[in-house]
Amino acid sequence: LIIRLRDAYADLLSGLGISMKTYNIEKIEDIKLPMEYKQNLFMILKEGINNSIKHSHCNKIILEANVRNDVIEIIIKDNGIGIDEKSIEYGNGLKNIRSRAEALGGKVKWKKRDGGGTSLIFIGKVTNRINVMSLFKKSREQN
Repeated sequence: LIIRLRDAYADLLSGLGISMKTYNIEKIEDIKLPMEYKQNLFMILKEGINNSIKHSHCNKIILEANVRNDVIEIIIKDNGIGIDEKSIEYGNGLKNIRSRAEALGGKVKWKKRDGGGTSLIFIGKVTNRINVMSLFKKSREQN
């Protein structure tokens, strides 16, 4: 999942002068997750990376994964200008990320990093079943 995402962005990021480093991503790769969970997690991470590329003016992105018992934590960090606190409430892309995280029974938060940049943090239980109806309902409400 994350390896596929990293590989998909390699050429684009290189062409933009942005480096990507990954830490502990093999921990997520070893977990058997339902396809819907993987798809939604992939979309959360994709949108997070896209936001770093489009809005942060960064030259470095870090993807980090941690697994403790049945909890996974995935962090996307960049060294850009930092997130505008107001955009957390009003940005459509961020609302989509939040809806997907909630559908997975997880949470997502954004933090402006000391010294510059933004961290997107997803925390979810791998034992949770995806709430597909919740995801579709929120998607329809936004359109």
